[in-house]
Order: sequence, then C-alpha cells, then structure tokens
Amino acid sequence: MTAEVVVGDHYMVVGSVTNMSEGTGDALLFRGGKFGQYLPIEIPATEPARSAS
Repeated sequence: MTAEVVVGDHYMVVGSVTNMSEGTGDALLFRGGKFGQYLPIEIPATEPARSAS
C-alpha cells in the first residue's frame, strides 16, 4: 500500500499490483454503482515479421 487517504466518508487506498492470477469462483467487481464481472483480456496472436526483399 502506497497511501491511505480520507475522502469524505470514504477511504481511498492507493497501491500497485505486483502479481495477479485468475482463480476459481465468481469475481467481485463493483463499478458504476453495481456489481459486475471480471473477464480476462485475450491477447491476439502476433503475425511473424516479414523479411524485406
């Protein structure tokens, strides 16, 4: 944790993610005033570089 700041009647915790992995069960995500879901980002495969001829 880098900092903890009082913001009105809330606490804001500032930090950085050093490790993350996908677990089992439902993820808990609160955004826009409602609960949602976490979906892993699929990274598309890269095409091999073409040689200049």
